[in-house]
Amino acid sequence: MPTNLRGFVVSEGQLLSGPDSNTDTFKSTFLLDAITGARIEDIWASNAPAASSLKVASSGFAMVLRDGLVQGDAITQNARSALGLSADRRHLMLVTVDRQQAGIVPGNWFGATDQDMGLILRGLGARNGLLLDGGTSSQLAAWNPSLAQAELLNAPQVERFVGSSLGVLYQPVGL
Repeated sequence: MPTNLRGFVVSEGQLLSGPDSNTDTFKSTFLLDAITGARIEDIWASNAPAASSLKVASSGFAMVLRDGLVQGDAITQNARSALGLSADRRHLMLVTVDRQQAGIVPGNWFGATDQDMGLILRGLGARNGLLLDGGTSSQLAAWNPSLAQAELLNAPQVERFVGSSLGVLYQPVGL
C-alpha cells in the first residue's frame, strides 16, 4: 500500500507514494520512463502520470534550475543534495554539498543555498535541476566493487536513515 514519503515516488512501475496536493513543496519530480526518457516536472495529483508507465519517479524539494535559469532562496545555507539534467536529457548530474563549520567563530556554518545548487548544476552542464533535500539527509554514496559495499562520498555531520532515496545503476556502454 502506498505511503506518503513526501511527494510522488515510483519504483519499477509500483506507486510508493502519491503526489501531495496540499503543499507547494515536494512537487518537483525526477521522472524516467521508456518512452520519453528522463525529465523533471512539477507533479500534482491532477497531472501525475500512471505509476505503471514509469521506471522511476522521485520528488524533491524544489526546482533550483529551470530552463537554465537559477531560482530559489539565496540566503539560507545548509547541506544540500540535488540532481540536474542536461538539455538533451542524456546526462544526469548528482551533487551533494556538506555543511561545515566556518572559521573559529562558534555557530558560524557554511553550506549552499538553493541558488548555489542551481549555479553548481548549471556549471556542470545541467539545463534543469532539482533540490532533493537538505540538512543531515544530504548524503551521496557510491558502490565500491572491491569492498562489495557502498561508501559515503561526502562528510555529513551525522549519518541517518532517510525515508526516500534515489539509486542509479551505471553500466558502461558495450558491457
